[in-house]
Amino acid sequence: MTEWNKDIELARKMMPFIDRIYGEIFNPQFIIRMSGAEIPHPLDQYFGIDGWIELKSGCIITFQETIRRYEAYKKYNDFTIEHWSNVPLKRKGDWFHIAAEFYFYGYVNKEETMIIDWHIVRLFSLKLWVTENWSKFRKRIEKNKKHSRADFLYFSWEELPKEFILKEARDK
Repeated sequence: MTEWNKDIELARKMMPFIDRIYGEIFNPQFIIRMSGAEIPHPLDQYFGIDGWIELKSGCIITFQETIRRYEAYKKYNDFTIEHWSNVPLKRKGDWFHIAAEFYFYGYVNKEETMIIDWHIVRLFSLKLWVTENWSKFRKRIEKNKKHSRADFLYFSWEELPKEFILKEARDK
């Protein structure tokens, strides 16, 4: 199994934990995810929307989700978002087209049996802040050395303004 497929499997395994978190925060009528299809859903492919939650009021909020492994938690414990999906070809990544309203970002324990640290990031606020301070952030784009031609913007959790975090549970 490729590294990418292992990451997808881990994300699927963690969905019940994420759903419980969404339940506590949003009290949704339902949660819809567009993952798992052979052909990517256009909302995911073109707008970086992994799914949506319908609130009791009938309003819909959209989300993107990432689950990272324990090793990344111990080594980095940061928030990353794809910048270019293919650097040599200058294919725009999530940073350019993500239209989800929030980003669920979580880390799993060493045994990969539960989420130990998670954050819900308000994407609109983050995108405006980075755009207004682009000269500072453009210097910290990192190439993915693992399994793609992508590069990523990264941020420490401490540097993100608190108002950008809707909710979080930090492992202390």
